Amino acid sequence: MAATTLVAARLEPELKNRADKTIRSHNLTATDVIRRVYEYIVITGDIPEFIETDEYDVRIAEKPDKFSEALDWIRNGPLSGYDLSALSDDEMAETLENRRDLDE
Repeated sequence: MAATTLVAARLEPELKNRADKTIRSHNLTATDVIRRVYEYIVITGDIPEFIETDEYDVRIAEKPDKFSEALDWIRNGPLSGYDLSALSDDEMAETLENRRDLDE
């Protein structure tokens, strides 16, 4: 039987774009993913648990929240070029102090 029925959904553009990128990286299409969810429902007679429980009910905010801004600063800020993970607290404090002195 030919697939002729259209299923439509409204999504935030950022959510769609990010999901499409991941879907493509698995060599699938959005149609493949939707079809597989529908097939799962038909075969099991149930809704996938992650849908029922809202386990992955994540909303992509249009504006970055404070955590995202802080994370972005950590990843791209003035200290992003330093690997401080192996330093002791005293060594880290000294490194940060030296960096602050260079900035002034």
